[in-house]
Amino acid sequence: MAHYAIGDVHGCCGALQKLLRRIHFHPARDRLWFTGDLVNRGPRSADTVRLVMDLGDAADCVLGNHDFHLLAVTEGAISRQPLDTFDDILSAADGDAITDWLRRRPLAVTNAAADTILVHAGVHRDWSAADVMRHALEVETALRGGGFQALMHNLYGNDPVQWRENLSGFARLRLIINILTRMRYCTADGAMDFTCKAAPGNGDLGVRNGGGDSGNGDGTPGNGGTDNETGGLVPWFRTPGRRTRDRRVVFGHWASLGLYRGDNVLGIDTGYCWDGALTAVRLDAPGEVVQVEA
Repeated sequence: MAHYAIGDVHGCCGALQKLLRRIHFHPARDRLWFTGDLVNRGPRSADTVRLVMDLGDAADCVLGNHDFHLLAVTEGAISRQPLDTFDDILSAADGDAITDWLRRRPLAVTNAAADTILVHAGVHRDWSAADVMRHALEVETALRGGGFQALMHNLYGNDPVQWRENLSGFARLRLIINILTRMRYCTADGAMDFTCKAAPGNGDLGVRNGGGDSGNGDGTPGNGGTDNETGGLVPWFRTPGRRTRDRRVVFGHWASLGLYRGDNVLGIDTGYCWDGALTAVRLDAPGEVVQVEA
């Protein structure tokens, strides 16, 4: 049995099929973790979701921000954007089945035996591993219940930016979603910042502009290797006192960061849609990296 984590697929079903062949994946024997963002930006969002659906219990997939965006569009909470490429889901005969399957995905998955947590973007510095799963479940319950439509209509916004246990209502759910599916940089005390989206440069004092959604946030390339001051921001996984430092956290979302192994985290969104690669990393021994280049 092999256990692989696969980075953001973004509707690139052909690349995913090639990657599964390269790792010799067999659903009766092996297990897959997907970091989310199965849809959007690539040409075959519907086929990608169908493929993962068909894997059944052999695969776990967390929700990403692009998956949430699709759900919000289907509920009329936000308009389809010019760069969106999930019309194949919106027009498919099984489109409702696809979106229903997505809304029932978790926001976090854990493997206690391996001390590993899977999320799309990150975890707050004040959350323990148990907190991650507890707060993810709060959102999952709303997604799967009668409050789904109301949640979609209250999904968007950057506030609040700092976790407080006494938050309630949609502000609390929105913040949990933003932490787990959108976070990259924080202040030292854990307040999120959404203005810096490129990879860290030399140390924590600069960022290197990257490409794609993780560069400019709108699907367009970044500017290349210019360093900019971050104003004291640090990547979420380096915030002081992070309580999950004793657990490996596997995440995607940050394409300009690329393949990142350090700080007891594993970042595997390597930007296939932006001339990068689709990456699988084996989570059990021997931990090899397998990639399909764009």
